Amino acid sequence: MLFAGWFTEPIPFFEGPLNEEYALQHLNDALFPMFEQLRALPPVLGTITMHLSVSGETGAVTDVTFLADTLIALPAAAGDFDLGPGLMDSSVIRGAVQHTIRDHLLQAVFSKCPEGDTMITLPLVFE
Repeated sequence: MLFAGWFTEPIPFFEGPLNEEYALQHLNDALFPMFEQLRALPPVLGTITMHLSVSGETGAVTDVTFLADTLIALPAAAGDFDLGPGLMDSSVIRGAVQHTIRDHLLQAVFSKCPEGDTMITLPLVFE
């Protein structure tokens, strides 16, 4: 079986009544500050994919579920961040990345959509 496209150029996937164009604008409002905070962490490589549940009633993100995580930390580069030895562990760095992503995405607010809830699958590639 061959999969192409999604793995080489992953894009968000929307399932539900929320207008994708407007949803991307709101999503970007949450992503830009998240990327700034991620730059303060030691670098990682890989892809992380999450599922966002967006309430149609409120427009709030009600849940962020990680679906796939192939992130690997670069311990050699982590030394440049002057962290203690325990904070250079790959699992600790991955956890910090996941925590940062989850916190920012849970703060995202979308337009209310009386037609129902929307699910967004969001892949992020770290290079």
